Amino acid sequence: MKQRSTKLNDFGLLTIYLCSEEDIFLFKSITERPLDVDDMTALLQAKLDKFDWKILKKEIETQTPAYFNLPTLTYNKICDLEKKYEIKTPIKPWLLKKSNEVILKQAIQNRLEKGMTREQALADLKKMGFKKKELDGLTD
Repeated sequence: MKQRSTKLNDFGLLTIYLCSEEDIFLFKSITERPLDVDDMTALLQAKLDKFDWKILKKEIETQTPAYFNLPTLTYNKICDLEKKYEIKTPIKPWLLKKSNEVILKQAIQNRLEKGMTREQALADLKKMGFKKKELDGLTD
């Protein structure tokens, strides 16, 4: 994020930087404040076709290990954006996939902490209706 910020001004020992629109969009996407959807729309409209979804995706990938619910929160806010303003985003399908992966990894971890083996945890999730394709690669 820091490398994407732009310097606004120096005030003695204080230097003020502005976040990129993509980073502000991400911040707005993880709040529970309903009006942040309006701000997200304004950010998208301000950048028109220049909004860099790859930056948002990379930042979510980078921060998810520390903030496991980041993809889910962002996905939910994107759904709000779509519902309220009918704005389609290219990142929505990826966010849904990433969110589901994070949720399943957490479900596996919870089972492991309760004493199940990986095989038992996966079998338990399969009994709940999850498919092998959804569970493959989640036990890393």
